[in-house]
This record gives sequence, structure tokens and C-alpha cells, in this order.
Amino acid sequence: MTIIQDFVKFARATEYDDIPPEVREIAVKAFIDTIAVMYRGGEAEKPEKLARYIQHLPSLDQSTVIRKEMKTSMANAALINGMLAHVDDYDDSGLPGHVSAVLVPAALSVAEYCGSTGQEMLKAYCIGVELQYKLAEVMSPMINQGGWHATCIYGALGATAIAGVLLGLNEEDFVNALGLVSSKASGIVVNFGTSTKSYQNGLAAANGIEAALLARAGIDASPSAFEGVGGLAQCFSSATFPQEGIQFGVDWGVKTHGLCLKKYPCCLGSHGAIEALTGMMQEHGFTGNDVESVTGEVMGYAYRCLSYEDPTNELEAKFSLPYALGSVLVDRKVTLRSFHQNRINDPVVRNEMVKVRKIESNEFEYLDLSSPAHVTVVLKDKTVLTRFGQIDCTGGMSLGSGMSFKELEEKFLDCTEGMLSTQKASEIFQKIRVIEQAPSIDGIMRALR
Repeated sequence: MTIIQDFVKFARATEYDDIPPEVREIAVKAFIDTIAVMYRGGEAEKPEKLARYIQHLPSLDQSTVIRKEMKTSMANAALINGMLAHVDDYDDSGLPGHVSAVLVPAALSVAEYCGSTGQEMLKAYCIGVELQYKLAEVMSPMINQGGWHATCIYGALGATAIAGVLLGLNEEDFVNALGLVSSKASGIVVNFGTSTKSYQNGLAAANGIEAALLARAGIDASPSAFEGVGGLAQCFSSATFPQEGIQFGVDWGVKTHGLCLKKYPCCLGSHGAIEALTGMMQEHGFTGNDVESVTGEVMGYAYRCLSYEDPTNELEAKFSLPYALGSVLVDRKVTLRSFHQNRINDPVVRNEMVKVRKIESNEFEYLDLSSPAHVTVVLKDKTVLTRFGQIDCTGGMSLGSGMSFKELEEKFLDCTEGMLSTQKASEIFQKIRVIEQAPSIDGIMRALR
């Protein structure tokens, strides 16, 4: 039996109560977090352009697009909502990349059309996450080192799993869907810092849904698409799958590795350095005016992704360590407002940016979800301060980077500020908080239009 066939048997046999409570809690938090950042993403210019493009295409009236007062096909709704979820780079991260910004839009689109219960949708999400993590355990970080945007590779596969579960695909169609989407999975790192990064995120969600629908319509594919010669693993990495196969649903991957809910709306690779510098400033009481230089030593993947030394716009700034740490030197924090264009152009921030140097560490693993960093600050009086920083992904096993529901509500309110009243935002938050009990998700989707 192939890996795809093994997974399909697991996916079709799994009941909601089979999923560990910790994994189900992660799922609820992931939906809260992702819907918050999707709603915030409705303010962005580029997803609006995509929505206008799709509005002019012939389309089915199946699923809701967040904040656009429109419905379109399941795949196109997932495409737009997936871009909304990722445009601010404020969505969660895990071993497979940005997990929920692909999977939540796919799940919402298909669940809304199918009339699924909240519990059915959460089950499908957990199954999709399990596929992503178990593949990433084998194929990462090689896939990242090859220049592929891992989010979009694993995301398309996870989205297909979600669609297969919610659409109730039979075993043969489900196997074909995963083989088919293996040919559709794509995304490249060179597009980080452009709107294509968030577009390819949405495209992964859409590709997963389309693969499931195409398989149901009769398109076939190889059941060995993951491990076969010329298959997924060989093409995207140098990895080989273990001879004994993969144990799905045993030691659930997200429970083992965690899921990090982001504290800062920028590339995860900068978060450890941000933590280190803010901690130093709090402890020693210095300001940007006291600083002569800052050196951030980061893991290899962060060094590669944080490619903009002199960002000119909001998207580039999210992938710039000098900008992130320059913002900390000015404001002692990094927030959504740090990435407004007027802030990026601010000469005070630009003056602090030039003090920051980024170097690659040989001490850290190439890809480490805790985003480790050593930050060294030299003050103008020649005092040298150093601090190690990282984020807590161990809490992610059940708490998502240590984030409580109260902290998640604060993030939800922050993301919707100026767009929803506090009362309305709190009401939506509470509906998502108990989504497990919802007989359908129609009420939530109406509230998000």
C-alpha cells in the first residue's frame, strides 16, 4: 500500500473523538487566529485587486469571500481568503510552513458549501494538518533549502485532504485527488516580499479544492505520487520515506512539534531577534539614541528569507531584519502599525535601520520554529550587550505559542479595530470559540462578509 493509500484509509476512518483534545484545541485557536488575520487582510490593496478580477469571471455562488460582500466558487473563495489570511504575514507557522492560512480558507469554503457542522470542519482541518506535519517530518528542511515555498507545497496537500473529507470522497477518488494535487503544488521563495507570496498561499487552498473536485469528476492520478520515482519527495527534496511508511494519527505531528501563533506581523525568522532586542531595552533602559550598532545572528532559513536590507514598501519591510529591529529601537515594539507605509518612510526609523547588521549563525539548525537569534548591541559609550532570543513553540502543542484564549481575543480585537465595533468583534470571536458546537458555519460566514 502506498503512503497516499495509507493516509486515505486513516482520513476516512477517523472520527472527531479519535482526535486528541490538545489537537482539537489547537484547531479552534487556529480558526480564531486565521479568521482574525483574514479580516485584517481585507484592508490590503492586492487581495482587493484579485477579488475584482474574480468578480468578472463566470462563477458559481457557493462560498463567502471575507469582507467583500460576495460569494463565488469554493476554489475561488479559498483563493481570495487564502491571500487575505497571509498578506500581513501575521498568520500561524509550524513545521510545514504557514499552516492555517491555507487550510482554514479551504475548510471554510468547502464546509460552507456542504453545510458541514463546526465539528465536521474541525475534524477535516485536523486531518489535513496531520498530513502536512507527517510529510514535513520527512521532507523538511530540504524542501526549504531548495527554494520552494513549503507552505504552498504542503498546503495544497492538506487542503486536498480537507476537501476530500468534507466532500465525502470515496477511497479511489480521494487517492486520485492527492496524486493529482501533487502535480499542482508549487510556490517559490524568490517571491517573498511581494504580493505573489500571499497569492500562492491562496492558490494552494484553491488547488486542493480543485483537485478533490477533479478527482470526483473522474480524473485519475498515481497512488505513488508521494514516494514514487519522479514523485513529490524526489522532486522537491532529497528525502526518502521510511520503508515502514508513515503512521498517521499516532503521535499527531502538530502535538509533537507545535503550532506558533504569531505575536508580530512579519516573517517568523525575525521574531527571536525582536524578542531579544525588546528584552534588552526593557532590562537596560537604553533607547535608539544610545545605540551605535546592532547585530542579529539568525538561523539559515531566516537569513535567506529576511532578504531586504533597505525595504521600500510594507511587504518588503516584513522580510527585513534591519526594519524590524529599527522599529524596536524607535518604538520598543513591533505592531501592525509598524508596517504602514508612512512608518516605513519615516526618517527616524530609517536612521535606526542603518545601525542593524544581519549575519547567519552556524550554531542554529537551518530551520528552527523557535526562531533562535543572538542579538549584540554596542552602545555609544562602548558598552556591549548580548542576549539570546526565541519564541515559545512548546506551548504551541496545546496553547499555540503560549497564547491563551484571552490573548487570542486581544489579537482578534486588534486585527478588527476600525472595521468592527468591539462588541461585534467580541461576538464573532465567541462564535468561533465555540465553533465545535455549531450545527453549521453559516452564521459565522454571514458575519464576516
